[in-house]
Amino acid sequence: MSEYKQECADHVHGQAIESFLFGCELSAKSKRYTFEVDEEDECEHSLSLQTITLGADAKDEFHVVEVTGLNYENKEITVPVANLKPSCQTMVTMEHFELQPPVTFSLKLGSGPVNISGRHLICKTQAENVRSFSYHCDSRVGEETALNTHRKSYF
Repeated sequence: MSEYKQECADHVHGQAIESFLFGCELSAKSKRYTFEVDEEDECEHSLSLQTITLGADAKDEFHVVEVTGLNYENKEITVPVANLKPSCQTMVTMEHFELQPPVTFSLKLGSGPVNISGRHLICKTQAENVRSFSYHCDSRVGEETALNTHRKSYF
């Protein structure tokens, strides 16, 4: 699917999704990091983790990273998500691991540095954007259809 058709699909449902790079470092100096958003923000936010890696200066010891967030009953839960050691495993891939803020990352064991990376996703529902993108997409799809029709008439 072409890029502008995907934009049309996203905007037809009244949602505009923005993606921003996320990263934080846990170490002996900074053992906790909390990802949170303004409670008054009407957008939906999520954090999609991608990798947890040891920094180049990490000691050969176990480095355990925990995540604290809310479960489906809106109760706080803490889960270990990575157990890294330079001589064994220096990175873990966190595919399809999405969290809703607020989320706290903690270096439960070890001195780090441990780097956490991912994407901060923001889903906006804006009626005006839907109309403007819908018009833009309709006109571009119309242009493509007209070109295809024009091409077909010559073949």
